[in-house]
Amino acid sequence: MLLEGTATYMLGNRKFTAEGPYVVKIPAGVPHTFVNAGNQPLRLIGLLPAGHIRYKELGPNPLVKKR
Repeated sequence: MLLEGTATYMLGNRKFTAEGPYVVKIPAGVPHTFVNAGNQPLRLIGLLPAGHIRYKELGPNPLVKKR
């Protein structure tokens, strides 16, 4: 749940930008990431249905520009 701010998300191959308040539903097993796309800090809450967190890093964030 994006409470405040502007974030660019990537869910699978889909890229979009959202402004809070906004709810992003991420299906289980779909690779995803986000970055702050605004000038203010993001305020967000992550809700996870499982009793434990499984995390697998797939590589560099494609939304972060290389220097």
